[in-house]
Amino acid sequence: QRWANCPRTPHQHERLSLLGSTGVCMLATVRCSVAVEVKGRPIHGDKSAKEHGIQVTQPVFGLPQVRVLGFKREIRLAAGDVRQFVDSRVSEGRLAMITKDGMKVVASKAQPAQLELLLSVLRGKAPAIKGQGLGLGCPQLQQEEQQQRPVATPMAASLGDSALPPRKLRRTAVSSGVSGNCGSSNAGPPTLSDDGHQCAAEVAECSEQQVDAAISLCSLPQHVLSVLLDFQPATSALLHLAETCSQLDSFAKARRPFRIGSAASGVGLDPKTVVHALARHAKHAALTAVDLSGFAELTASATTQLAEVLGCELQAGVRDLRLRGCKALSDVAVRRLLLRCPSLEVLDVLEIPRLSNKALDAPLPRLRIFAAGSLGRPATAEPRVPIRADTNLTVLGTVLAPSKQRSQGSMQFTSAMLARLAQRPRLPEDGQLDQSSGGAPLTHAILPCCPEVQVLPQLPPTLRHLDLRSANLQLPESAVATWRPLARCAHLDVLCLAGNVLLSSSALTACIRSLPGTARLRALDLSSTQAEARLAATLPQMQPSLTHLRLAGCTGLSNAAVAGLLGGLLQLEVLDVAGCAALEQPLATLAPAPTAGQAQAAMRLRLLGIGQTDFATYLDSSRRALAAFAPSAVAVNGSLDLFGGYSRLPPEIL
Repeated sequence: QRWANCPRTPHQHERLSLLGSTGVCMLATVRCSVAVEVKGRPIHGDKSAKEHGIQVTQPVFGLPQVRVLGFKREIRLAAGDVRQFVDSRVSEGRLAMITKDGMKVVASKAQPAQLELLLSVLRGKAPAIKGQGLGLGCPQLQQEEQQQRPVATPMAASLGDSALPPRKLRRTAVSSGVSGNCGSSNAGPPTLSDDGHQCAAEVAECSEQQVDAAISLCSLPQHVLSVLLDFQPATSALLHLAETCSQLDSFAKARRPFRIGSAASGVGLDPKTVVHALARHAKHAALTAVDLSGFAELTASATTQLAEVLGCELQAGVRDLRLRGCKALSDVAVRRLLLRCPSLEVLDVLEIPRLSNKALDAPLPRLRIFAAGSLGRPATAEPRVPIRADTNLTVLGTVLAPSKQRSQGSMQFTSAMLARLAQRPRLPEDGQLDQSSGGAPLTHAILPCCPEVQVLPQLPPTLRHLDLRSANLQLPESAVATWRPLARCAHLDVLCLAGNVLLSSSALTACIRSLPGTARLRALDLSSTQAEARLAATLPQMQPSLTHLRLAGCTGLSNAAVAGLLGGLLQLEVLDVAGCAALEQPLATLAPAPTAGQAQAAMRLRLLGIGQTDFATYLDSSRRALAAFAPSAVAVNGSLDLFGGYSRLPPEIL
């Protein structure tokens, strides 16, 4: 009551409102997905919670604290409460931590800059926050700032052409995030990613000329706006921008692709209606991405009008074209569209049957990402051996190797198409292009279930991601010693040869060994192949930097071979051995043997796929055994999909 009757300055009113009744000031809220596990059991989230993520708070007295939101249980952490951090993937928005009482907290889908702040708080190295933040919380007021804040005033008309309209108001002195730094010379540097430092410097230079006025979003360059949107990449942020002014509306439309929503797929849409909508949309914005995935009603005849829109209304400026699941298209229809997109960089024609090399008879001098084929389960020419027979032979001590049967499918792409794309790209300035002349600077070649790909031709030297799962690659044993199919791929970091059952284990070893010394594979998928113990023994020497490895369905792998992989691949984070029939209980036999002078193995392991093995039969005991030598790992009763079904291009690895 004495406090209520005392006269207060405006700054005291502000401090009281910031601290609230709990005496805590919120510094930042990390919007992300959070999973919490206690003693091996996950804690279920609170369905009625309005906020989900991790909140950084500052009490009136003491150090900053971290609070986990979205759970019925109150979870608070401070500096010194965490025993171990797994921060190797902070740049990808993932962070895991283990507290001293054994609780595991995993945050994913977060902004790297926010996770860096979270790490600094929990490590007791949080910087003094003064008038800055991540744009998600309020700043903590300091005693030296005992001065009255200026109020919002109309923008002066003397600022010239760069001034805002007179009716718009300007923010002043103290504000959070990037806008606070633009309007106050006392604010600290903005907390941005490395890519945004140069852009932030441009904003700071502009703010020095107008110290008392913040910069409006509509006056920022487009590359600066792109950096700001990295903090809120959701589509809702673009929608809010589009509602403010015509300039931001054009910026938002240019970033949003023209997309057929999943709710509109398969409901009998008229292709002419969609083409007309695309033409109307193109009149108001310079579209660079067109996504018609799942539009099964798009016929080959309707692509004539679509090609006119791509070439005329969009002025041949489309760089991203996605036609996944448009099953009625033919080679002629796809080629017609490609001829109207000379600047194409991303092409997705997955799940379109009967396509062949003729579909790509068009100049593609800038194509970087190409996805074709099918992600469905491949068919085989002959029926497989019944499961009961496999089980009986396994019990008797004999392990069946993968059946050497040719994969069947309707995709007609061949190795000649890969050889053509490996040629030197011919740009328009090099002269007039033929319809099928020149190659492409491919970085991602995704060709799953293309059975006509039987040999590995010369590949583009720019390749970083190669997926040839369920192809019919084959090589006679007499040619293994001189086989070097990946000798030009100096930048390759993802290789998928799953389902190539016609390649022997020695051929697979020769293929991996043919990579140049500068190539460091990050992910390797050899599932359902003839990979066995000899390949597993040499893999750590050939590619020691592997972080993701799939060997599901490789029946030639034993417990000792898997233990050798865990002991030799110190960077391994994800391992899939689901369906490996030769693996036997207990899972503790997979623990790598300790090596003198070497870091403890399996400490980085996050996921272990053990579906359809003896380990899955005794799941609880297997998880306890795994926690003994890989405390951060989770045993998954199933197989793992490293690339998420290629729902995003370029793909994100699990």
